[in-house]
Amino acid sequence: MIATVCLEHLTTKDLIVDVHPRIVPRMGRPISNRPTDAEFEILVCLWERGIATIRDVHDHLLLKRKVAYTSVATIMRIMLAKGMVELTDERRPQKFRAVITEVDARKLVADEWLERLFAGSVTDLVRHALAGRRCSSKEITEMREAIEQAKSNSRISTPAPSMASRRRR
Repeated sequence: MIATVCLEHLTTKDLIVDVHPRIVPRMGRPISNRPTDAEFEILVCLWERGIATIRDVHDHLLLKRKVAYTSVATIMRIMLAKGMVELTDERRPQKFRAVITEVDARKLVADEWLERLFAGSVTDLVRHALAGRRCSSKEITEMREAIEQAKSNSRISTPAPSMASRRRR
């Protein structure tokens, strides 16, 4: 039995376009623009290679862990629907390239962590990152330079209260 969907009540957010030319109602969790761990692994492969087939990506991932070819294909189709990757003009074999850059992907993940785990406090994020870790003098110099660059770029705003100061209230 084939179920029909009344398309007039659906928005484009409610639909995904399958690789095959058919429209499918979206189910499950909402589509996120932040790459999942599996998507991030695939993006790393595409950033290294530039353009790759599903087989290329599968072979690359097999070097790290056991993963099914069909799982890689499914994830890459989801990434295509999300706009993270695109197909090249070649018909067969289908070749993919990353649309999202490594810098943009890192920013999406870091911004989400900053908001979800540290309530937007950069200070708390940095304190956590440095807690119990030894930093080389080069790393400390680079952090100081990044702070000075942020100051000169006028990115300094009214300081957000740290989580510790919010707890004291």
